[in-house]
This record gives sequence, C-alpha cells and structure tokens, in this order.
Amino acid sequence: MSIFYICCAFYMLSVHGASPVMRSENLADVTAQRVSSGINSQGKASRMQHGADALKLDVGDDASSVKIELAAKDSFSCAKAPMCLEPSQACLSSSDVARSKRAECAKYPKFCGRSIYKLPTTGLKITLPPMPIPDLVSLYEQAYNGQAKLNGPTDWRPTQQAQMVLKQASLQHKTGLTVVEMGCAAGYVLYNVRQLASNGGKLICFEPDADFTKTVAKTFDLAKSSTTGLSTEHKRQFFDGDQLEPASVDVFMSSQAVEHLVDPCPWLSALQRVLKPGGLVFTEVPNEYDDPDKNVTRGLFHMMWFNEQVWAKIMLQAGFEEVELTTVKPPTTKWGMAVRSIFRKPLQ
Repeated sequence: MSIFYICCAFYMLSVHGASPVMRSENLADVTAQRVSSGINSQGKASRMQHGADALKLDVGDDASSVKIELAAKDSFSCAKAPMCLEPSQACLSSSDVARSKRAECAKYPKFCGRSIYKLPTTGLKITLPPMPIPDLVSLYEQAYNGQAKLNGPTDWRPTQQAQMVLKQASLQHKTGLTVVEMGCAAGYVLYNVRQLASNGGKLICFEPDADFTKTVAKTFDLAKSSTTGLSTEHKRQFFDGDQLEPASVDVFMSSQAVEHLVDPCPWLSALQRVLKPGGLVFTEVPNEYDDPDKNVTRGLFHMMWFNEQVWAKIMLQAGFEEVELTTVKPPTTKWGMAVRSIFRKPLQ
C-alpha cells in the first residue's frame, strides 16, 4: 500500500474520463446565458420558465449585477454513478445521498461541492461528482500523510495477506506464475508470495512513489537471492492495464487501495483483460461502510465505502466469481476493520 494507491483514479480517468455528472452550479452559468434575453435594455427584473423549474432574476438598475435563484430539481442537477455500478444510468436523487457534504471541505477546498451517495444497485457509497485529476494529484502530493507504517515482510498485515493468497487450492504446488500488485509500496506482500513466481515466473510492482524506489529494489533483491528462477519488475508509474499483456496475469493483488479510486469501472475492466482464465484477485479494503451516515471520517481521502456485501456485489456484477470473503480485525486498535477477499476470473 502507498500514497499512490489512488493510481487508477489518476491514470484511468485520464484515459476513460469521469462519469457524466452535471452540477447545479455549472448549470447556473449556462442558465445565466439562456435567460439573458429576458433582461430588457432598461435592466428591469424579468422572470422566465425552463420546463418545471422557475428562474428568478434580480437585476440592478445598470444591469451589471444579476442574481439567479434556481428552484433546483432533478432536471437541473443529475448525478450519475459510474456505468458498471449503475448500468441504467438513472439520475440519483436526494434520497440516495448518504452525506451531503464531504467533511474535508473545510480543510481541503477540493472536496467542496461533493456528496456521498449510496447507490441503489450495489449499496456502494461513493463520492460524486468525481474529483478532477489535477486536483486529486495536487491534493495527494501536498497533503497526504495517511501511509501505513509497516516494519517489513513479517509485519502482521503483509504476512496475513500473503497467507490468504498462498492457501488457495488453485495455487498449490504452482510455480512460474506472474503476480502483479497495484500500489505495492515496499513490496512486502510480493516478497511473501515470491515462491509462486519461482522457476521462471515474475513479480511486478506498480508503484510510482519515489520514496519507495530504494526499498522496493532492496525487497526484490532479497526475493531473488532466495528464490530460484525469479524475475522482478518495478514499474514506476500508476497502474496501467495496457502495460500488461492480455491474459498474462495469474494473481493480482491490492491492499487498502481501491477505496481511493474515483471510479472503479476502468480498473475492473482492466482486471478482466489482463487476468488469465481462472486468475485470482486478492483485495483488501477498509470496512468503514457506516462512516458517512455517522458523519465520521477515518480514512484520509477515501472516495468509496464498502462492507462485505457491497464488495461482493461489485465484484460479482463485474463478472468475477467469489472464492473467499471475510472481515478481519487488526491486532492493534490503531487499525480499522477490513474486508479481505479473493475473487476469480471465470475459466470460460
């Protein structure tokens, strides 16, 4: 895990674009142009109708100041979830709002004007409208300090995560596999599953954070020194599925990363493309599902909130098969509960 486990949010949005969302403040700009013809040359007050929504204009004598008051309705503001999460693309309503404002707005203005919605189909809670890429990059570069401190490969988290992967029946006695991790940080989980990539396999780490470059190199050197026929690659970039060949990955891993994505759909699509039939996806996400409803903010810059049921619905809807799903409680109180899972790409 690293501060750049928001990688997909940056890269994927730059390629695929964010989900279509119309914001009422943007619409006001458009409306101002549309109703300008309703202000006469003497600058008298005017009133116009746009569908069922009234526009009230207060105009100064010199017509230099215009105040627009919108009777906001769904036709004026339409928030839509990412396509893979809500295929109907119906506009979300006020009843879908779990939290009308992001608490971070006061300290980080880039969060202002965004709400947390509970999606009807999956129950996922997600921030909309998505934060623009330049704002998101700037926010993490300047303000992020939520990186978990791990002592090494034997720390409880990378140890438990690797154990969950290694015990899978389909991986028993397997070598020569390609294992990829998104946001691998120091590479400790990859190190712990290194035997899967022995005898001609490969460990691939997507980690653009320069602070981890030397640590990843050291971790990979240790892995190669104790593992026959192992090759490694550190891609110093955000996760990019196009950097991997189709049907080339046996195991894909991510830890405390997906909750930072502004849109999980491109990531899910990339997994389906790069995994071999029967390939496994290990994921850990924080279980903070009730936080938005309680006005609690624990994770720094989280964009989505999950529990076991929500996470399973997302993965199943994306075409994966459930192998193992559990909620884990960390051994120390500074860590929150998390949902760990393994899903499989169907054989056919």
